[in-house]
Amino acid sequence: MRNKLTILLTLTIIIMSLTGTGIAAEKIVLDFPTWSLANPLYEQYWNEMIEEFESTHPNVEVDLYQVPYNSYINTMLARFSAEDPPDIFHVPTRDLHAFTGNNWLESLKPIVGEPIEKWMPMQKWCEVDGEHKSILILGFGYVLGYNELLLEEAGIEGVPNTWEELKDASIKISQKTGAEGIFMPTKEGDSNTYDITISSLSIGLTGKRVVADDGSFNDTAFKTAAEYAKDLNEKGALTYGIDNSMGMQMFIEGKVGFIIAGPWVPSGHIVNADPELRPYLKVTPLPATELNGVAGGVSNSLSVPKDISKEKKELVADFIRLYSTKKWQKEYGETLKTPPARLDVYSEEELKEREQLSLFIDVTNYAINVIPRKDANKVGEYRDAITVPFVSYLQKRSMEDSLNEVKKNLSRLN
Repeated sequence: MRNKLTILLTLTIIIMSLTGTGIAAEKIVLDFPTWSLANPLYEQYWNEMIEEFESTHPNVEVDLYQVPYNSYINTMLARFSAEDPPDIFHVPTRDLHAFTGNNWLESLKPIVGEPIEKWMPMQKWCEVDGEHKSILILGFGYVLGYNELLLEEAGIEGVPNTWEELKDASIKISQKTGAEGIFMPTKEGDSNTYDITISSLSIGLTGKRVVADDGSFNDTAFKTAAEYAKDLNEKGALTYGIDNSMGMQMFIEGKVGFIIAGPWVPSGHIVNADPELRPYLKVTPLPATELNGVAGGVSNSLSVPKDISKEKKELVADFIRLYSTKKWQKEYGETLKTPPARLDVYSEEELKEREQLSLFIDVTNYAINVIPRKDANKVGEYRDAITVPFVSYLQKRSMEDSLNEVKKNLSRLN
């Protein structure tokens, strides 16, 4: 009798293991590639949010892992093309339209609901034909980083309030201290030459982008920006050919007076400066931010791929809903020290206690996206169409020839 019971019990266990009855269901793994883990603060933010998500979804595991930024878009395009997209799609938003153009992404308004109406104005960049295809994580405006010690050494009182004052101060720092007066990327092939230098100068000095949303070219904006940069170089305040990573390193080593950069500079770069220098590396709005606007952009966002299972879509929707809550929007601001995308997160009193974060949020309200909406999936081509002639002018080519080259390049794109 005992042997029969043993056999029966064994058979029952085998059947249960084969059918899954009485056995814990197999974990569902959500694939979450990102390039952002190079920043420890992003890694902290994602891991803490994932921990809460997994606690409320006990049978789900989020597999968060790093993919190098320089290969990220090509890797994701290959996966989507092969009908093998990630589950949680973290996308550099300026490249979003390379994915929406193929109808690879779900609409997010039905998923997120009312909170998406409380997002910063740059959320519009994530819309295609009136549908939100992605929810913005970071929209930003560029700010001016400065070295207070170099300003004092050069005898400069206070930060510049106009672009002419910024030019004069940069020249003075270079002459009086031997440091680089101002760093702006001017290297051909570096996307930051267009995003930071050309866009910040054209918008800051004229209130206009070099290329409008409809693809039209503003030669006055191009000419004004190029002549400003060339004047800085000829007066010894700006060195050509330095890329953005090298310029940022020079800044945190105390070798540059001014730098144009995004709101991630304090948490992502200044924090790495020598502790004795760190308190003197500060940020302030760029000149004429309120008057002319400021160059800016959309950094990154989250999307739901269409080509994943219904069960996973519902789970990814839950993940994005969690991200969009006030709690995790505030955690983003507190951890990254950059503006959360949701506008109703902080009270006026809380912002008074967070002076630097308040500054970044204010600047974002004046930000003009540096990428034209027309043919947004041709971001790289638009950059090159402007950057190559711009750098050529700085290297002694005539303004007339440079302008003609821009017009020729854009005519091929338009």
